[in-house]
Amino acid sequence: MTHDAVRELALDVAGLLDMQKAEDVCVFEVEELTTIAEYFVISTGRNARHLKALSRDVQGYIEKHKSRVIGVEGDPESGWMLIDTGDIVVHLFDSPHRDVYNLEILWGDAKDLLSDSETN
Repeated sequence: MTHDAVRELALDVAGLLDMQKAEDVCVFEVEELTTIAEYFVISTGRNARHLKALSRDVQGYIEKHKSRVIGVEGDPESGWMLIDTGDIVVHLFDSPHRDVYNLEILWGDAKDLLSDSETN
């Protein structure tokens, strides 16, 4: 995928998460800071059932839009799930785990593409 296509997919995934009532959705552009991905999409689900639904919907959306999921880690009951496409890493947390891992601080040098958006 081209850089622009990856960026568009990351923003589309964020929009999907927002439509599915995920909270505090962020899209960090991390390509200048790490080699593991170009973008991190981070959001919070209300409970394990919500995390499971978010994960299922994100994976389906990614595969439907000419990309592929190369790995999924965690499970809804653990409070944290990760979906890896190679170019985009989607982090789905419950609220307590999001507070513990605090990726916004860890990746604070990254640009949040939604920081000035109403999607957030």
